[in-house]
Amino acid sequence: VGDTLAALAQLPNAELYGIEYSAATITRARRLVGHRADLRQGSATALPYEREFFDCLTCSEVLEHLPDDQAALAECFRVLRPGGVLVLTVPYRHWFPAYEPLMGHFRHYDRESLDRSLSAAGFRTIEWLPNYPRWHRAADYSYALCRIAAMVSSRLGAPALPHELRLPGGSSPLLKQLSALWEPLRSQDARLVYSQLPTSTWVVAQRPAPPSAS
Repeated sequence: VGDTLAALAQLPNAELYGIEYSAATITRARRLVGHRADLRQGSATALPYEREFFDCLTCSEVLEHLPDDQAALAECFRVLRPGGVLVLTVPYRHWFPAYEPLMGHFRHYDRESLDRSLSAAGFRTIEWLPNYPRWHRAADYSYALCRIAAMVSSRLGAPALPHELRLPGGSSPLLKQLSALWEPLRSQDARLVYSQLPTSTWVVAQRPAPPSAS
């Protein structure tokens, strides 16, 4: 929806590009980033760029929605220059059974399965990023609760977005109040050794550069 590009737009010398499957979402992203980024409609399994076009790619919470995640990783590899990096996030497998079909997920990952998928596409994992697994789970359940409450509120004639919903007499949105409760978990999770955790599914991977000629 353009949030990542809006953050990256703070980099003064970066050329920014965005791919989105939905034309409606591109319209929303364009309102957010203006002409700062080149936005195109397309598919993750058929990126509309020539090979070795990018220095860096971000792919956040996308692969789990695709029937063929390996095809998307192969496309990422194709459009990255040798030595380029892919910053990738996917969900860890810790949700209740109905979560995957409800969210349109074909699969979830753990550190080993993600590393295998990246390796099969030609990538080399170079860093495991903190993804705050316990905090993230609490935050997602909080959002699900607020989304259900917002749906009920709308049926009662008081429409509200999940992140704007307030309880009667509430001084701040409910989601903000719940998030404050879980904040101590974030500092605890920051100290985890992510290179050894099965929950590590936020990574930086590299397309290896060919060996230099002697």
